[in-house]
Amino acid sequence: MSDTIETQTPKTHKRFNRPQILILLGLLATNLCVYGATWILSRGSEPVEVPQALTAGEPLKLRAAYEQALAQALPWQPDVRVVGATTSWQLAAGDHLTLDRPAWSFIFYSPTVEQVQMLTVDQRGAQAVAFQPVHTPPQHVLADWGVNCDDLLLTFLSYGGKGFLSAYPNANIHLQLKSGEANRPIWYVTAVDPVARQSWIVGIDAQTRQVVLSETTGGGA
Repeated sequence: MSDTIETQTPKTHKRFNRPQILILLGLLATNLCVYGATWILSRGSEPVEVPQALTAGEPLKLRAAYEQALAQALPWQPDVRVVGATTSWQLAAGDHLTLDRPAWSFIFYSPTVEQVQMLTVDQRGAQAVAFQPVHTPPQHVLADWGVNCDDLLLTFLSYGGKGFLSAYPNANIHLQLKSGEANRPIWYVTAVDPVARQSWIVGIDAQTRQVVLSETTGGGA
């Protein structure tokens, strides 16, 4: 986002539209250097203190995290292909909804050995954490790695996520990249309230950034 973006504070009684939120986020990201930009979406409650363990480490852009994971996976098998990626915000534990994550997880699949390799990427670099054989080859996800967490979060907020987090301020948010219907690569942004067992999920095409899903689930036994 440009460092020269300017904005005005929206009126408190009007619902933000997507362009307004994008401009506001750009200003916050510029002035507060990512980690100062905090989205505490609650019903007037005071911001909670962030536990150090949940925010330690430098924030990672998605592309940088993916490139580190790929560099770690290639020596294992040169034919690896990415089949999934995840990160999360533990809002129920006091984590702030910051723009970039200090840790990511990736899954790579090798057709040669018919195994998946699971890796984590954080301030220490990329590390393989598990290997597992698979009987059915997982679908390769061809994603736009230039997308950032703020783009996905703003889309999530604009498509019902803001209202859900207002109703369930202690929800956790999970961001997962995987193959959807017709092998379409999808970013699934899911907010889950661990007590009420309610959730809100928004699916975003990983190449076009088009919203393909927006719905609520929950109330299970």
